[in-house]
Amino acid sequence: MGYLPADIVQVLAREPEEQAENYEHIKKLLLKRFKLSPEVFRQKFVHHQKKAEGTWRDFLFEAQNYLEEWLKGMEVDDFEALKDLMIADQMKKRVSGEVQEHFADEWTMIKSSSLLADMLDNYEMVRKPKKKPFEKWYRTEKPHPPIINKQSNKTGNTSRLNHTRKEHREEKNSRSRLPDMFERRRALKCFECNEPGHLRPQCPRLAKQRSEKVEPVNHVKERDINPFLDPYVKPGLVNGIEIEFLRDSGSTIDLVSRRYVKPEFYCGENIWVKQPLDEHYISLPLAIVEISGEFGKVRTRAAVFADSLDQGRYILGNRTAALIEEKKTGELTGFEPINAVQTR
Repeated sequence: MGYLPADIVQVLAREPEEQAENYEHIKKLLLKRFKLSPEVFRQKFVHHQKKAEGTWRDFLFEAQNYLEEWLKGMEVDDFEALKDLMIADQMKKRVSGEVQEHFADEWTMIKSSSLLADMLDNYEMVRKPKKKPFEKWYRTEKPHPPIINKQSNKTGNTSRLNHTRKEHREEKNSRSRLPDMFERRRALKCFECNEPGHLRPQCPRLAKQRSEKVEPVNHVKERDINPFLDPYVKPGLVNGIEIEFLRDSGSTIDLVSRRYVKPEFYCGENIWVKQPLDEHYISLPLAIVEISGEFGKVRTRAAVFADSLDQGRYILGNRTAALIEEKKTGELTGFEPINAVQTR
């Protein structure tokens, strides 16, 4: 038992102990369980193909084996029975799937062509009154225009020719009117200027109006200064260089251009700077600067930006402004070397 396949062991395990030692009983049981049906042998015989690595002698042996097993299962033992089986097999190939499904229980074991013919005739006789008449569902072809005899045209009989041309012209006109039956695609039209060819978001008039209303925010490359900032601009010096100070109450740290800072003034630290209308942070280096003006002199820290963004102004933040106020009130003496900022 240990050397037998698992599926055979399962079959034997279901049998009682007294039958497990009976060879004939076990043989019939296994043949009934694993022997192929005549229909399977027929399909193997009909559809068998030569293997790529095999020889034609192997193919001959396999085909003979399938045929013999098929005939043995159908109990065909003489030429007349074989002839009857071949005719019945050809009849089965010409029967619809509906009929095969109707006789599914006995279809594979029918070997008599006469019996099969009677079964099919009886089936059609019963089903014939229930069949619906076949309706022609496809579109009928238009008749071709009549062929005009050239000889009749030579004699002056052109009425039929003119009539045919008129029908052809009317048919052509009806085809040309087919697109009118569907909604035509409307041309693009702007609701701002009522001009075709574009929509309102791309309107040049609207773009011009928007450009006239735009106010520069941190527009550092423009030299023309907004006059509304004049009250907050004071002259002064940064590391001994003349510059204008712009008081920015929204800035925590001072900002200065790189051109006003010498390399030895850098602290070796960086600070992350974020503008109000920008989602991204910018890392800028810190440097110690000395600023002077009408408030006196103060040494503080400032974030250094590129020279290309210079507007000629020093952005004075809140921390340095607090140092200046402390110096004015006398609480701060001398230069303040450290401006506490959060750096990374």
